[in-house]
Order: sequence, then C-alpha cells, then structure tokens
Amino acid sequence: ETGLEAHLRTRTPQWAADITGLSLDEIEAFARLVGTTKKTYFRLGYGFSRQRNGSVNMHAAASIAAVTGCWQYEGGGAFHSNSGIFKLNQELLEGTRMRDPAIRHLDHSRIGPVLTGAADALYGGPPVTALLIQNTNPVNVAPEQRLVKQGFLRDDLFSCVHEQFMTDTAKLADVVLPATMFLEHDDVYKGGGNQHITLGPKLIDPPEGPRTNHFVIEELGKRLGVGDRPGFGMTEQQHIDIILGKRGLGSFSSLKEEKWLDLQPDFEAAHFIDGFGHADGKFRFRADWTGQAAPNRPPKSMG
Repeated sequence: ETGLEAHLRTRTPQWAADITGLSLDEIEAFARLVGTTKKTYFRLGYGFSRQRNGSVNMHAAASIAAVTGCWQYEGGGAFHSNSGIFKLNQELLEGTRMRDPAIRHLDHSRIGPVLTGAADALYGGPPVTALLIQNTNPVNVAPEQRLVKQGFLRDDLFSCVHEQFMTDTAKLADVVLPATMFLEHDDVYKGGGNQHITLGPKLIDPPEGPRTNHFVIEELGKRLGVGDRPGFGMTEQQHIDIILGKRGLGSFSSLKEEKWLDLQPDFEAAHFIDGFGHADGKFRFRADWTGQAAPNRPPKSMG
C-alpha cells in the first residue's frame, strides 16, 4: 500500500482528536456528514491560511473535496478564490518589465521580522528605513503583531501611509496622506467570490486633499525620474482601456454601458470534469510548489 491510502492509514480520528482538541464523536460525525453527502461544498476563507503553514492548510482542506468526489456535482466541491478566471493583463499598470531582479522582494507576511532586523527576513541585506503603504493595514493584519508594532515604532524608520481611514498602521505613520473613496475615482473591479468584472466609474469629486493611488504613484514617478517610462503619464481610463482591450473585453466606455461582464467558465471547466490543471489532468494530493513564484523567495542573484 502506497500513496494517499498509506498516508491516511495513520491519520485516525484519535490522531486528529489529539492535535485539534475536538472529540472523537465530533470528528466522526463531521466525516460521516461529508462522506455521505454528495454535494458537500467547502467555502474556504482566508483566516486559517494567515500563518506560515497557510498554503498547506488550504491544500489539505481542498483535498477533501477531491477525496470524496463532490467537486463533480453542481453545488458541490471546494472554493477559495476564482481570481484565476479573469486573466487580466496588468503588465503596463504594474510596470513588471521594469522590475530589477537584483532588488530584494521582501515577504509582506514577515513585515514584523523585516522591520525588526531579522537577517533571514532581510536576506542578509540592509534594514528597511522607509515605507509607502497603500491598500493594506499591516499593523492589524500581519502575523507577529507585537514585532510589527515594534518595527513601526523605530526612530530611524520613515513611514508614509496613504489611507481613507485612521487605521492602526496610519496611527503609527510619520505622514498620513488622505486617499479617495471608491466613488471618487475611476476603477475596474474583479469579483471576489463572484465571476463578474464590474466598472467603478468616478461619480463625485473628492473633497480638497484626498488623492487617488494613481495620482500618488504618478507624482512619485516624476520625482524619482521615471515618469517617462511606459505606463506613466496615462489616466485611469486609459489604463482600463488597455487592461480590458488586451483581454478582448472592450473598453472603459463599453463597460460603462454594459455595467458588468460575466466571465464564469462553463460547468465542465468550473468543476474540472475534463481534468485538473496538470498535463495528466490529475489532482495532486502531494503538491509541488518548487519552482513557482513566491514572495519570500529571494532573487537568484542573492543565492
């Protein structure tokens, strides 16, 4: 006996009870419910993945649907994110062609160790002495919160937070720049849990002071001497035209007329009836994440 069956042979209900704190009855009742309900559906959120073993946890939970076969039925399966269906080309917006592989790419989930000088988190490089933060609140959501706060309180760290609200991170910033609300700028949204691309056109002018993410990045580009590079000097609407156009989804104007676009794959594709995303079409119970992009993998130039 090899493979998955051999692995599961030693993972008894008692084994699970010992490491989870759940009773044998609770574990067996849940297993019986899942095992006898063909259309069992797992809606997997983010919370239990916010730790060092988060990827493994998510894969393990999704694997249950593969073991029982509930993925093949309408209303059954496992779902965490459908971001892969949109396939929007944001290369110009994100400036990916300008990335320098020799520059460190530090792991956001380890911002606490990064800001408190942990050599492994810094990949042996110099300390981080300045931060610009948009669209995130690391003091509240990042692991090792005490370390994160300790790092943000460093006297030699300059932090600028571009925000709509006085978040926990903004409270510890040296400078807080007011940001626009979603009705005050043009944007396009990918569904989180639904399958639609939706236009979010600017409907009102912001009060005096708040600026868009786009404005801040544009102004930084000018001051840093890169404002003449591809992607700069364009409006939000022009970026949206390119992002939609490269996907064959029209333009800002056409989406404004249609309101939204439904990109849901057909049943066979959405439920992997014709196979999973590997050459042999098989699900991988032993995932191989080597060779894939990861935020905490240093550039090759750093070894």
